[in-house]
Amino acid sequence: MSGSGNDRKETPASALNYCGPAAPVVVAALAGLVGAWIAAGAAGVLGHPLRRGLACAALSAAVVAAWPKVGTRAVRLAVLAAGAAVAVAMIASMLPPVNVLAAAVVLAALGHGHSGANRRTLLLAAEAVVLLALYRLAYTSIPWVWHLADSLGGVLGSIAGVFTWRPLTVGATFAGLDVLLTMTYLAIMAPLRSDRSAALRSDRPASENRQWLWQIPVALLAVVVGQGVYLIVLSLAEGFPATLPKVDVPLGNQQSVQSMLDFLSMAALQSKIFPWHLPAAAIAIQVPIGWILCRWLVRSAPVCSDKGNAKAEAAGSPSRLWLGWGATAAAILLAVCLPMLTTLRTQSPSLVGKKIVMYEKGYLNWLKPKHGDYGRFSVGMYGMLPIYLESLGATAVISPDLSAEDLRGADALVLILPDQPWKRSQLKRIRQFVRRGGKLLVMGEHTVREEDGDNRFNEVLEPTGMRVPFDTAMYAVGGWLHSYQPLAHPTSAGIPDESNDFGVVAGGSVDASWNADPLLVGRWGWTDLGDDVNGPAKLGDYRYTSGEKLGDVVLAAERPLGKGSVIVFGDTSGLTNLLTVGCHQYTSRLFAYLGDDAIGPHAVWRRYAALCMIVVLAIILIWRPTLHCPAAVAVAMALSLVVCTTITNRVWEVLPDGGHKEPNNLAYIDTSHAEAFSHESWRPDGIIALSMTLMRSGYLTLTLPEMTPERLRRAKLLGSIAPNREFSKKERETLDDFVDAGGIFICTVGYRDAGPSRAMLSDFGFHVGWAPADLDRPGAEPIPLGHFKSAYPDDPRAMQAVRFHAGWPVACDRSNTLVVSRRPPDLPLIIVRRYGKGLIAVIGDTGFAMNENLERIDGAPIEGAYENAEFWRWFLTLLGAGEAQSAAAPVNDGSAAPVNDGSAGHDEPDASREETP
Repeated sequence: MSGSGNDRKETPASALNYCGPAAPVVVAALAGLVGAWIAAGAAGVLGHPLRRGLACAALSAAVVAAWPKVGTRAVRLAVLAAGAAVAVAMIASMLPPVNVLAAAVVLAALGHGHSGANRRTLLLAAEAVVLLALYRLAYTSIPWVWHLADSLGGVLGSIAGVFTWRPLTVGATFAGLDVLLTMTYLAIMAPLRSDRSAALRSDRPASENRQWLWQIPVALLAVVVGQGVYLIVLSLAEGFPATLPKVDVPLGNQQSVQSMLDFLSMAALQSKIFPWHLPAAAIAIQVPIGWILCRWLVRSAPVCSDKGNAKAEAAGSPSRLWLGWGATAAAILLAVCLPMLTTLRTQSPSLVGKKIVMYEKGYLNWLKPKHGDYGRFSVGMYGMLPIYLESLGATAVISPDLSAEDLRGADALVLILPDQPWKRSQLKRIRQFVRRGGKLLVMGEHTVREEDGDNRFNEVLEPTGMRVPFDTAMYAVGGWLHSYQPLAHPTSAGIPDESNDFGVVAGGSVDASWNADPLLVGRWGWTDLGDDVNGPAKLGDYRYTSGEKLGDVVLAAERPLGKGSVIVFGDTSGLTNLLTVGCHQYTSRLFAYLGDDAIGPHAVWRRYAALCMIVVLAIILIWRPTLHCPAAVAVAMALSLVVCTTITNRVWEVLPDGGHKEPNNLAYIDTSHAEAFSHESWRPDGIIALSMTLMRSGYLTLTLPEMTPERLRRAKLLGSIAPNREFSKKERETLDDFVDAGGIFICTVGYRDAGPSRAMLSDFGFHVGWAPADLDRPGAEPIPLGHFKSAYPDDPRAMQAVRFHAGWPVACDRSNTLVVSRRPPDLPLIIVRRYGKGLIAVIGDTGFAMNENLERIDGAPIEGAYENAEFWRWFLTLLGAGEAQSAAAPVNDGSAAPVNDGSAGHDEPDASREETP
């Protein structure tokens, strides 16, 4: 007979049959953790699309494994759908911490559909993911945390090296700290979150309690041993490729499918897996340990049913419920405020009226491309830099001796690979300049060692504690693509790294002291030690060797000095004529940061406050373990981080303005529509030759990252090469306004690639692929013309020829046009049309302006002549804009008058455009 509640005899904790989580739920929790690790970049070098895709696949596996079973069907499906939608949006972000937080949202959404140990397991995994994201945010925004993690990684690598007799120098990435810290949290919290452990601690003798408290050190030992095994494998990675069988390259008739597959697979194994994908081994080792931690340590008291269990978990006193919701509200507030401290910068910089002094001497030249000089050596080194600075509004001064007069009133000083002995007075003036509030930019280089054992730029850096060692910062992927780790700084906020927008190539690494702030870190690379006897460049062996630092190579750093600050790069490439074309988004901000003395590094108080916020937020997550807390924190922090990064990115846009010179000299090459050319400079389908051709004609040539009115109204010329993404309605309106206001738009596209640009070209009356006579004939076939040469200008007396790579006819159904070149009898190939105050030129050939059709890397003639280079010089003169064009005489006999004179069109031009597209 049952008695009252007061008389009911309670079952001892040790006698209860405590339930562990179901195996599919543990699989889901581990899949969520794996997705978070992949999103954080802890699985080895992966392109960002692949990284996000694999993370999304892991989270999808979690959903399949732990499909919700508790609650009404409509509610659990609504919660899961909402969580999945939010997670997909977060995975799509370019910010890795936001990608990581997507896993927390998915795990929390799954947890709402489970109860008991299943829910606790998913909650524990969600908390671990949020803490991982907090660590990643602190790592990339608080320099002290970065230095601490880098040092900890170095210590772990050194310990592993003791066991293998091979020195292992790694940072946080290859030490696997992302995985290690997450698993450490699981090892500590899994036993503490168990109902059985809590019950025994409360009502059993100390001797029984002690057996459960041993779970934590044993779990920690398992995690540490697993990580140690990974590090030992990593320390041996240098010798692994040498032990693999050699596979010769299949040549000639000996090629077979199998031999080619063997060669490719072995080459990939030797060059890619060791060591760049070995961090995935840490995940593979820790996942089974995580299975044990979740499967056998997370235990829940038995309840009659899942429904009853859910109700029991939801029950609680009103005071406890209010306390839980209050803690969640405080956590959300902290999550929103944290990115405001680490990322948000609302003060807009400006270079207008600023004075930038550049030291004339060093291993450099101040040349720029000029007509008649072709090939890669004709690009010059830094001749375009003063012109570039002037487009940003600054006054550029090239100082021969850094005299007191040159430095008077200067806002920033730039030293580019100085190689001459310093005078004492020069070093004194440089240091006084910085201590009094000036900013110094030092551009070093790899493997530079003078006869005295050091180099000139390290002498300048001596008071800062920073230096550029005798090594080369080598990358796993060319140009550090998908490999940069920019730390939180207004100059880099929101800038992607898919196309080397930061401009660092193979320079030296930077040895940054604890007082210095790393600005750019190469996550997937190594420091290749120099070799004094390896030729003039003194480069190393181009391969990773034990003892060289693997991963997390500092490429640029900053250190306050007096009232000013010093920024050092280990590479000079970012300021060269060649790379400025593509990395101006970053360098324009960098110079604005240098020139604005009112803007400096993040204040120390902000770093302390951010660190305190992270600690308090972590405590709240651990103290009040509820599913809605990690989910709410993840969404709030992700949204705040995205908004703060976007605001900082917009506020810190420093746009070049060709209007600072008369006439306007700014030319853009569009890269915002997935154009058909390669971003690799001298590949056959690259466009560096076009960039140099425009420079030879007096233009400052830059790529256009996005087509906005703010950028185009400051430019004179825009080039578009076979865009593969359609122009939006707003972009077409922007382009229309640009040309109407006096801009020049040049589009080179063949019929096969014209689809995405067809609507835009139609706005201006252009059609590619058909002869003019075929425009009124429905069903007329396009006319491919192939590779050929055609005379220009469109005159029977013309003697010059221009080469087409794969030409197509061009037609225009509007007036005010000029046919520049045609193929007989009547197939126009290049047509220029006046539109308002500007001009539109369409060339029916996708490859017309690419390197293989314009200029060779060695400068040799193409098919025995420089005819296309001469054509572009004449053609730009015909369009009648640009400083050099105005002064340069046309290459032909003058039979074609410049279009801007009003004599080029078939009809007299009106003062305004004749129609609105």
